[in-house]
Amino acid sequence: MRGSLLMVVVVVVACTVGTTAVLRAQQARPPQGAGARERAEALRSSDATKRAAAAFELSKRPEEARAAMSALVELIGDATVVDPNIYRKQERWWSGQPDFTVGKEAARALTAAGGEAVAPLIAALGRAETEARRNAAWALGAIGDGRAEDALRAALRDEDKSVREQARWALGVVAERDGNVRVRGKRR
Repeated sequence: MRGSLLMVVVVVVACTVGTTAVLRAQQARPPQGAGARERAEALRSSDATKRAAAAFELSKRPEEARAAMSALVELIGDATVVDPNIYRKQERWWSGQPDFTVGKEAARALTAAGGEAVAPLIAALGRAETEARRNAAWALGAIGDGRAEDALRAALRDEDKSVREQARWALGVVAERDGNVRVRGKRR
């Protein structure tokens, strides 16, 4: 009996110490989700740079990108040109790129969502905005999922040349990943 009582006391003390340590660790860092909520809200900002910066940050956070997928899909048609130097402080590879848009940042974030973004991106290939169709084709190529092949083939007949070029490139990537012959095309 005494051994059982001692065991119960040890378990209770261990649980109390463990719970206290977890609570202290949670208090030491900001609550999870607060930043995610701020980024999701920024996607709907009237400021194009804030929208682009939020999408850029989501591109580094796959779980958050999946959670914000509907807002990101809406944004891929946003042709507002932004200056990436404002929010991409550590990167300079885009220097000289004339049309860095909110829609391109949203497309990049959607690639972080991976396969879950394929169906919404396929649907976006039918949108009215050229920017949305071009960015959807690019994102589908960057994801490289074979489920997009038929939709990308249909996009080869798009009225806009830049959409056709992106679809050709994307088909090449998909074919390469599937082990098929590469279709030549222009990269983004």
